[in-house]
Amino acid sequence: MLCSTACQSFTSPHQPTGARSSETPNASSGLTPTPTATKPASTAITMCVAGTLSGWITANKQAVIPLKGAMSFGPEAVAQHAPSSFGQYKGNSSTGVGAADNQTGQITKITVDSAGSGGLGTMSFDAPWLVWLGYESQTDPNNWVIRSWNQESATVSTLATGKRSDGQATVGQAPIPVVSKGVATWAQPLPRSEAGPQSDVVALNLTTGDRRILQTGRVSSPVFASDLIVWGQVPSGGAAGFKAVDAATYLPRSLPSALESGSSILYLAGSNDRLAWGSVDGTSLHVWNFTKSSQTDITVPGRDYIVQFIHLSDHFALWFAGSRSVILDLDSGVAIDVRGEVAGSANAMVAGVPSSNEGGTGSSPTTGLVTWPSSTMHLGKCQT
Repeated sequence: MLCSTACQSFTSPHQPTGARSSETPNASSGLTPTPTATKPASTAITMCVAGTLSGWITANKQAVIPLKGAMSFGPEAVAQHAPSSFGQYKGNSSTGVGAADNQTGQITKITVDSAGSGGLGTMSFDAPWLVWLGYESQTDPNNWVIRSWNQESATVSTLATGKRSDGQATVGQAPIPVVSKGVATWAQPLPRSEAGPQSDVVALNLTTGDRRILQTGRVSSPVFASDLIVWGQVPSGGAAGFKAVDAATYLPRSLPSALESGSSILYLAGSNDRLAWGSVDGTSLHVWNFTKSSQTDITVPGRDYIVQFIHLSDHFALWFAGSRSVILDLDSGVAIDVRGEVAGSANAMVAGVPSSNEGGTGSSPTTGLVTWPSSTMHLGKCQT
């Protein structure tokens, strides 16, 4: 789930209903390239939608686990092998961040939202650390906070806020924090400047407190991909492309020439072997496979499937498209339409199953969870 800090829109998956400003971004809001030399050939796929999650559940006799301890729950992050998932719960008297036991459906509260809270933005988990962005206001997009939770100690900490101690307002997209091996990284917006929206790429060791600024400039939210921290950038007078450092040492690392420039970059996602990014207009998804040194370019069928808030799970890309979520098989281009929320880890996916699973715009509360290992799931081929 990831966006360029150059964006001016306010995009929380849990606040607006229907279309959001991020679903129709202006090309000048993201990281858009100047013309460059011809890039290496890539595999082009047009996504096809083969059916709905409910149809897939029925065809595969997949068990749906009813929720316990909450009226609704939207998964946003998943533990390895999916014993648990994390997201926003809604109870009889409170909402907040919670953990779901994917085998029993039991919801455990981690934090409770304060009155007037804008809810959960995005979330990332890598044991024992959970990090997320939340909104402290329903009306002020700059009133956000990044928090962490340690699963072992149950300690909640504040890592960053959108309100500076000197009173200056930050400019640009709220951060999309991610965590891996005890390090959290995000793009921290800075106060307004003549150079336009600027952000610090921050890496914070959650155990030691060591905090590094990896780059300052017009950058996207960073992600962990392979053994790297990767983010999009637009150097002064240059073309949009990617920059990377070693995730352990923070030393600069080179990237394949195909990733150096010539990309239109908005939301990013990373995994052990892939880097994915959505185009500024949200109509295409691009995936670089580090293992195969190959790129796949996927065109989505219309703005109902706009690419934003991306997850990667083995050979699947998952994203929230405003009125629905999408599960896309990167090997075949076949997708499932999900009228709820879906999240994934390296090897498992979890989807929320609404009480009314067909039709509508995904507004029915999620009352159950379905879980499956992503490595063994395949969606077949597109029909010609």
